[in-house]
Amino acid sequence: MRDISNLSTQERIEALLKDNQPTTDVKSVTYTAGGDGATGALTLFTVTGQIKVVSLLPFTKTTLTETAGTVTIALGTADNTSLFIAASEPEDMIAGDFWTQVAPVVKSIIIPAALKDVAVSEDIIATIATSTISAGVHDFYLSWIPLSSDAAVVIG
Repeated sequence: MRDISNLSTQERIEALLKDNQPTTDVKSVTYTAGGDGATGALTLFTVTGQIKVVSLLPFTKTTLTETAGTVTIALGTADNTSLFIAASEPEDMIAGDFWTQVAPVVKSIIIPAALKDVAVSEDIIATIATSTISAGVHDFYLSWIPLSSDAAVVIG
């Protein structure tokens, strides 16, 4: 963050408003059993420093299919794999759905509290468990603002 101590009051206000405009990054994931749909952690956003997640919205662009009926996917961080959304079944994620809770919501939504105004200082990940997701596409929309001077987000 830049030093604004030498600016006039009006300039400080303008600088703070400008500096606090969220940056939006989009990570598109095309799931395949041997690739991004494999069991384990999938890094969506690499976080340096501390950020405030203004909102994190997963959108199902193409219906997800799974290799077996026991697959789950959660959205969180390395230390809290379900920080944003608990383990959910991919077979319920149909094209046009926002994935905001265990049961996806279609079309228009009010952003749930768990997906906004969250302080994060580690990578944001999806965790696929038990089996694999064999097809489908998610777009993850992350709007964020820096909290620390070294804050940065890189699409994973």
